[in-house]
Amino acid sequence: MHPEVSARDIVRAEQILFGTHGVFDDERKLYIRSFDTLDVLAVPGSGKTTALLAKLIIMAKHQKEKGCGGILVLSHTNAAVDQIIEKIGKYCPSLFVYPNFIGTIQRFVDTFLAIPFFELKFGFRPDNIESELYVNKIEKAYSSFVINPSGFSSNEIKNARYFINSNEGLISEYRFNQSDDGIWFTRGLNGKIIEIKKPRRANQRNYVDFNDSEKQKIWDWLKKFKVLFWKKFRTIHYDDAYFFSNAYVKELPRICGILKERFHHIFVDEMQDMDIHQIALLDKIFLSDEPNRTFHRIGDKNQSIFSYDVKLDDVWQQRARTMTLSKSMRLSDNIAKRVQPFALNPIPLLGANVESNVSAIKPYIILYSESNITQVLEKYVSIIKSLQQSSRIPMAPKHKFKVIGWRKYSSDAQSKTIVKSYCPGFNQERGKSKLQLEYLCDFFACCSWEEFSSTTATEVIANALVKVLALQNIRDTESEFTRIKFEKYLKTSHPSLYEEYNILVYEIIKALVQRNFSVAQTKFKVLAIKVVQQINQGTALSLSALQFIDTANRPSMHHIDTSNEENIFEVDGIKLHVGTVHSVKGETHCATLYLETYYYLDGNKSFESQRLIDQLKGTQIPPSAGSRTKQSARVVYVGFSRPTHLLCVACRRDRILGHETELENAGWIIDDTLNSSQS
Repeated sequence: MHPEVSARDIVRAEQILFGTHGVFDDERKLYIRSFDTLDVLAVPGSGKTTALLAKLIIMAKHQKEKGCGGILVLSHTNAAVDQIIEKIGKYCPSLFVYPNFIGTIQRFVDTFLAIPFFELKFGFRPDNIESELYVNKIEKAYSSFVINPSGFSSNEIKNARYFINSNEGLISEYRFNQSDDGIWFTRGLNGKIIEIKKPRRANQRNYVDFNDSEKQKIWDWLKKFKVLFWKKFRTIHYDDAYFFSNAYVKELPRICGILKERFHHIFVDEMQDMDIHQIALLDKIFLSDEPNRTFHRIGDKNQSIFSYDVKLDDVWQQRARTMTLSKSMRLSDNIAKRVQPFALNPIPLLGANVESNVSAIKPYIILYSESNITQVLEKYVSIIKSLQQSSRIPMAPKHKFKVIGWRKYSSDAQSKTIVKSYCPGFNQERGKSKLQLEYLCDFFACCSWEEFSSTTATEVIANALVKVLALQNIRDTESEFTRIKFEKYLKTSHPSLYEEYNILVYEIIKALVQRNFSVAQTKFKVLAIKVVQQINQGTALSLSALQFIDTANRPSMHHIDTSNEENIFEVDGIKLHVGTVHSVKGETHCATLYLETYYYLDGNKSFESQRLIDQLKGTQIPPSAGSRTKQSARVVYVGFSRPTHLLCVACRRDRILGHETELENAGWIIDDTLNSSQS
């Protein structure tokens, strides 16, 4: 049943989330009280996640008192899930245990569908669900002939390998897809169907394609190879998890009923980042006309730029019932009006940041030339300092000063303008995607059972302990422990504890060798308690540390953007955090400098100020705009909507000349002082 939300419930949620410094307005209160199936369209800075947290706080209370079914909250990144735990975990710990589930869509799919069905089919669980590891292992298995499907003649094997070798990357990229008509192969999960056809050599005459029988044998070989790989290496790709999940739903549809019986209230945050296969799977399981069911999909279509792709196909088809959160608590009216024209799916965007010292700040367009492009950051800092002197930007702001651009790579970086062009010290490799180990079982999964090494296992356990210390906020002076620092500290400062540590590490490794994960997990928990209590004077393990250790043995790893490894530069006493638009998605800044960058050549248009000059002047982007213009608009929409106080845009002078008056009339300040000082 749906909980009845009282005014007292909302006040309690406000006190938890805002302390004494904030309340929800009527727009958000309406959402907090809504439990029907609907889509929530929210503008940047609307506080949609905060409103969802308020709803969860209230539901946790009513769930204990009246019983209202399990709560399922899904987001796209581990960072978003961590934010939920950090903000409300201690106030409603029941949200994070049975029958509820709060996690990423990938973890939900792995836990409830892919792993159980894999185990049902093969009799054991996968050791890893991860993309990079899968690619490395399957390419090595193919090239080293470790896997040899039986039942094929030497000529049939030769044809299969000829087909694969002639299609670069195919061995790691082909995926199983399933429908009522059976299984077929695609290149990537939602990619093109793979057509089995004999490759044509250059200048080849008298070309003859494979016959139907040969094509069928190649198809059979590919299918057997992948199944044998799964069984031998116990490693599946993230995409494979969705194949197993859909197969589970198709072969044993009662699983949908089991999940619906457990989860009565489903909330999908950052819906715009979900892909078509994720949306289809969730709808297949949970979309229902049953009473007392909630299925909310929350997000902003205009911010659909997840990873390094810019999605233009609207995979999120809006439901008949929608609710709009149109007030941005982040943006001032001056900035909101500059952002609105770039919305491909326009909804009202109202700047509700009405602080007097903020609302009067106009956005800037900083003009540069090729000879002074590296001075743009200095000009940005001079604007910040000028506004600080007039008390319109705080001297110690709550949020950071950021510098962002779309493209950080170019095939010809010497002649193409990218982020590094403005900031020569910018390290393009920082912030690259890497394996993120979310739970203790993920650390255990790092141990390669084919080439087990006690040295590697010791390092893995030490790194897991370092993770616990970070979750406990236990630091080495001013910075977090690293593995080497931690082991050195333990040896010199706590010698008796160091001896116990080595004994327990040995026992954990012994359990890992025997694949007794539950024993290894229990021993690690004993070790973590001892280390935390002795280092931090009797402190108990926190909720987040316990969740890290106790999460069921789910050997998977998650792929996330490590945007915390930032490029930070200090200019005239001001710290500037430099990165890409994609790396700051979801962030709030005090000030943002958007750097235009090169993105293909369409006629004479390669930069945002060329493709989007009319939108800078305040004209709404039309539906008829070209695909690259729309891609640019979506990135600009995300980039422009980050700051609370100041928005600056860097454009080359010759692209703006002749447009100055219209841009000023649209609310921009044109700053040409970099070029004036040269004349």
